[in-house]
Order: sequence, then structure tokens, then C-alpha cells
Amino acid sequence: MGCKEYKSIKMTKTTNPKKISLMLVEELAEEVKLINVEKKITWTKNFIIATAQNKTHLRTLRESTKIWLKKNGLEGINPEGSEAESEWSLLDLGDTIIHLMTPAARDYWDIDGLVEECLIVYES
Repeated sequence: MGCKEYKSIKMTKTTNPKKISLMLVEELAEEVKLINVEKKITWTKNFIIATAQNKTHLRTLRESTKIWLKKNGLEGINPEGSEAESEWSLLDLGDTIIHLMTPAARDYWDIDGLVEECLIVYES
């Protein structure tokens, strides 16, 4: 078995995690948090964690986010958790990782708890 190949992320504009967080709020994501994780994690700067109301809303959030990112100059986004039954979808922007989760997945995986000592930059 080989490694899964990923397209490289072509960033034509600087990632703005605050704007992404606000867009998620506009799309009715709940409990949106932008967390600076640089003190704990070396491979990225920010986590955005947002809760979808259900699996259908999760798919809608993922697709809306991909469209918004493309309109704002970010291409080559490879989401993880794209399956219809997935309860967690991840979009890796390099310096920002977006976690879109159902309430059950957010409670179970407790990413908030893993980075609780990090700086919360924005919270809805």
C-alpha cells in the first residue's frame, strides 16, 4: 500500500483564519473557535474548530468552506472526512487546520481539551 497523494496547496493570498471563522458563523456553524496552537504544535499555527448541527449540515459547511476558500485565492484544498456518513471533516490549509465536527464527534475527540492551554483568538 502506498501513501495517499495530496495536491500541494497553492496559496495566492494569505490565509486569514479570523475571516474563515466569521464565514463559518454566517453558515450557522456553532461553537466556532479560532485557537493559536503554535506553543503546542510545530506543524501549523491555528486550529479552527466548528460544530455542525448534524451530518447534512457538516457536508454543507465543508462545501461552503471550500467554495469560500477558492473565491479567496486558496486552491488545492484536500478535505479529509468527505464521506457522506463522516462526523468529522478536516481541511488543511498549511498554517491553519479547519476541523468541522458533529456535536458527538467534537465531544468524543475533544480537540478543544488537547489545546486548552493555547490562546483562543476568536470564539463565537
